[in-house]
Amino acid sequence: ADMRIGSHHTNGQVASLFDGITDLYNRKFKLPFLDGTSHPGIKDTVVWVPNYGSVVVAKGQEASVSAEGSTALPSPAAAAPDKAAQKIPPYSSDELDLMALHFTMVKILYVVGAVALIPGLVKLIEESRRGWDMHLTTIRNEHAYYCCVAQLMCDIPHPYPVAEKTQGIYVAGDSHSLSTAWQILTVHGKPTPLIPKLVTGLKCWHLRPESVFFPKNNFYNVMASIPRGARVLFLFGEIDCREGIIRAVEKGRYTDIEQGVAVTIEYYLTALQQLHKDNNWNIFVQPVAPVLNETREVVKVFNRVLKEMVEAIPCLQFLDIMSGLLTADGSLLHPDYEMDGTHMSPKYVRLLEQSLNSLPPDKCLPNAC
Repeated sequence: ADMRIGSHHTNGQVASLFDGITDLYNRKFKLPFLDGTSHPGIKDTVVWVPNYGSVVVAKGQEASVSAEGSTALPSPAAAAPDKAAQKIPPYSSDELDLMALHFTMVKILYVVGAVALIPGLVKLIEESRRGWDMHLTTIRNEHAYYCCVAQLMCDIPHPYPVAEKTQGIYVAGDSHSLSTAWQILTVHGKPTPLIPKLVTGLKCWHLRPESVFFPKNNFYNVMASIPRGARVLFLFGEIDCREGIIRAVEKGRYTDIEQGVAVTIEYYLTALQQLHKDNNWNIFVQPVAPVLNETREVVKVFNRVLKEMVEAIPCLQFLDIMSGLLTADGSLLHPDYEMDGTHMSPKYVRLLEQSLNSLPPDKCLPNAC
């Protein structure tokens, strides 16, 4: 059936955007690595307007859209507003599920690099999404990813520089890895694209040997898509800091945050060492993003212990950018790197670039297979 979202877009309209497309990895939909000096087919892009939503405009006309004020979405650690202030969408559970599929399609298109197809889909979705507190529904996670991608679209380099895919660094992470996606670093003089390897919802805790939770299986499926000898940057741990470790301490599993952090990181780094051994990867580890005010002190402990433990392992390299992410007094996320209140702006990749360039050139190269 051609389901409709309220009185707005239909599933058939979404499906029509993909008529004749059998491979989203096709070069004409994807950011180029070997040929072309401009975006492949990008005529439109997405601009996020605070307290409104996404607006699709012609590429190059982004400045014509007013974007004053804060872009912050509700923090996942914040309490819900009073019921009288809530704007719950008037959609059935089936309609919400369909919207979740459409939100997820935007995420998939972004992760595979088929960004040329995103603006048309966003244009349809926004008519149904705009003005409602989707973060208070059963599809809040899918909605959060959609909003994140919508805010990242304008930061993709344009025109996209020519760079060979083999020169790229794969970025394996939870939703925070999206901030790096398709950005270009210059590492020891060479253009270096950051290629996302998203593992939705993974905690470091999930990587313990006895775990059978599905994000762990997804993690290893995603890892299997990265070639031998590649450079891989890992950035997991934010979800552990937000909920896992704190709850475990409250339940008495650990005596304090420090112990919970150390145990969690041990599982994480044991998995990375095995991946290095099995795949001959050159592995970098990034600090957890200190975005949320509610969990920043836990994140600081996590990153301090993470740095100490990574630097004790010869096959791993820690990119120590934590101080650059914070204000001078260390109390807040630096305003240059604010985006939606949950994720960092892609501007922070310049800190990664500086950290990589501070390493000897031979420490930044892909490993010979």
